[in-house]
Amino acid sequence: MENSNKTELPPGAHPSFMRVIQAKQQVKERLAGIKHKIGVYSAKGGVGKTTVAINIAYALSLRGFRVGLLDADIDCPNVTMFLGINDKIDPHAPLKLPVKDGVKVASTAMLVDELKKPIIWRGPIISKMISDFFLNTDWGELDYLIIDMPPGCMPADTLILMADHHQKPIEKIRHGEDVLSYRDGKLVKSRVVKVVQQGKQKVFKLKTPNRTVFASSNHPFLKYHRNLYWKPLSQLDKGDRIIVVNCIDGGKPLRLPSFEESVHNTRKPIILPSLTTPDFMQLIGHFVGDGFIRIYKTTDRIAGVRICEPEDSKFRSKYEGMYRSLFNCNIFRDGKNMFAIGSIPLARLFQYLNLHHPAMEKCVPDWVFGLPLDQRRAFVQGYAEADGHIRHREKIVTFRGGSGQFVEAKIVQDVVSLESTNKLLIKQMHALCQMSGIRSQNIRKRFKEGNFFPDGHATKPSTMYGFEYSQKFDNANFKIARVKSVEYAGYQDTYDLQLEDNHNFIANGVVVHNTSDVPLTTMQLLDLDGFVIVTTPQKIAGLNSVRSGLMAKRLGTHIIGVVENMSDGAESSNTAEVVSALKTEFLGCIKRDDIFNRLSDSGTVPVLADKRIKESFDTVVNRLLGYGLEG
Repeated sequence: MENSNKTELPPGAHPSFMRVIQAKQQVKERLAGIKHKIGVYSAKGGVGKTTVAINIAYALSLRGFRVGLLDADIDCPNVTMFLGINDKIDPHAPLKLPVKDGVKVASTAMLVDELKKPIIWRGPIISKMISDFFLNTDWGELDYLIIDMPPGCMPADTLILMADHHQKPIEKIRHGEDVLSYRDGKLVKSRVVKVVQQGKQKVFKLKTPNRTVFASSNHPFLKYHRNLYWKPLSQLDKGDRIIVVNCIDGGKPLRLPSFEESVHNTRKPIILPSLTTPDFMQLIGHFVGDGFIRIYKTTDRIAGVRICEPEDSKFRSKYEGMYRSLFNCNIFRDGKNMFAIGSIPLARLFQYLNLHHPAMEKCVPDWVFGLPLDQRRAFVQGYAEADGHIRHREKIVTFRGGSGQFVEAKIVQDVVSLESTNKLLIKQMHALCQMSGIRSQNIRKRFKEGNFFPDGHATKPSTMYGFEYSQKFDNANFKIARVKSVEYAGYQDTYDLQLEDNHNFIANGVVVHNTSDVPLTTMQLLDLDGFVIVTTPQKIAGLNSVRSGLMAKRLGTHIIGVVENMSDGAESSNTAEVVSALKTEFLGCIKRDDIFNRLSDSGTVPVLADKRIKESFDTVVNRLLGYGLEG
């Protein structure tokens, strides 16, 4: 006899959808004994979301309800630390949950000692972690399951692709600036509403063959498998494919200023162009690699421009000719290792273009990233001809031929290698290559020993940064990149962005979401009764609370209401604005003081030990019950 409960696969759907459908059905059956499921969420760390979730759970328990508490923070679980639970459970056996003062508690911290050994969740364990809490856990009969869900974040130096195409560390982005987001296969402009500082978090390093990005384990990435899905870093493994930005067309030439002639110039008047061109940008790239502005030390007066190309070098005559052709200037010899242009207007132009820094402070100016594609590529070529060299590569590859037999073929390729002790410059050159369709490998680092030479001079030990790129262009706007590895990278200061329209941005060339994916994962598996949003009286917390609520609505989940934590005792104006913006209810204020903090730090649940605190949470619980969530 056939099983009448068998789930049918929709016509034309990929078989992988069956696993999602079946898992959701299994979770529904497994959790049939749980009447209400409530998520507690905030887009910002440090608002006391976990303590609110714990105290709501115990306030419900004190009413005589059967309550469970799930710590859904895969990366940094802390519910057990608050409750003083040290129990460990076997992930390969049915999970028997500890009961703390009448509340069943589940947390990833029970699977490993997080305080002593950082863990990188991988493979089947990571993709099934949340579902295992539902499917393999003996929750039993419950009136309420309270779920504590964390936000996602990225390290402070993560480079974000701005609307003008230059890349900027996430910590330096400000309200009102525009970044680029992915939408329907295109890059579109999105206004930054807020930059959210998330504090120190555990982060992981994800590498593809030519990109590296750091993020918390719950930060979502755009994964491709016959379709596009948002998946948290924790659910990505080696071989998975994610979407990266490859080649950004467009851009505009930069209009250049004019500078008056000076009595200190050479006799031949110099001609300065009015707009950037590919030839001009090739020369500028070469200057970043091998040029500098000569200043008289005694008078601090500009002497002109110097180019460090030896007389016997491959490109000496080429760039002498380019300077003559572009600027109508005289070239003179300055020793065997450089040539010079004695023009103050040219030197002032290079200063205006931000090219005048010492070697270890040189950078790719922001304006270069906003130029047309051919001018960006010309800049890379010029820099490579100054500071790069060609590596000849040959390798044997095996592939299946038309007859089905395996054949071998030799692939010959010349790649350009760039290397410098200037880490910032190499990172910017790498970013410029990636956004210009220049296929480049990941940045590598190596330690270079110092040397002592017979003539008496010596070189100091140094750390070198570099990468290689192909001389063949790839004009596709986006590419699918395979994940090579995911590694633990320690604790770092982290940030996240709140955007006005689209809810993703480009980080180190990779498309990422701007909020945690744990709610997405949870929503795939079960239907929550709704979210409780936690905020504080501060304006920044209010802005991020609106973001939290919008995230919940995008998931199709109701917003039950807003709790103001760390309150002065009455609903603040900022919280009132949040409630109004989300068209929801105000659930109550929690006054955070020394008593609350002391009880929490000692592992005592405040509502179990202090009458005043209990009354505050009773107000919240009463309004929850009034929402229609009676046990």
